[in-house]
Amino acid sequence: MSVVLPRAPQKGEVLPEVENNPDIEKQWVVKAVKQSEVYFKMITTFPDTTKLKLTPIDDEIHFEFRAVFPDMKVDVIDENAMKSAEGKAIWGPFMMRFKDRIVDFNFLTMLRVKSNEDYSEENTIVVPKIQFYAIEVARNREGKNKNITASS
Repeated sequence: MSVVLPRAPQKGEVLPEVENNPDIEKQWVVKAVKQSEVYFKMITTFPDTTKLKLTPIDDEIHFEFRAVFPDMKVDVIDENAMKSAEGKAIWGPFMMRFKDRIVDFNFLTMLRVKSNEDYSEENTIVVPKIQFYAIEVARNREGKNKNITASS
């Protein structure tokens, strides 16, 4: 059995058009919205979000996140920095550390840009699930989700 690895197109090579399946996109939207609603309800009703656990390995996620991103602000996310070539070069290896430990670690998930606001069109970006966990665990541990709890 041979394995075919993906490759970049050769110069001048035309790739076939690929269409997204609208049914799969709808299923993703439904799942992502439901997850965001459940999470927002958790952080607005949990008495002390600094003690809230999102995964069995929150401690490890937070330790690794702060080791790799010691100065990253989590109260307001800089999407451009995260998704820049430099950001991707750092985030990629970080995320791969958890590929066998977080189910669907790369499933696209909605993340609030500002930790003190609800999900909205202006305050939501889409990130892989492990980025969501890394940032939200940090927000919880570091008290950044207390404001949203207090204001709701």
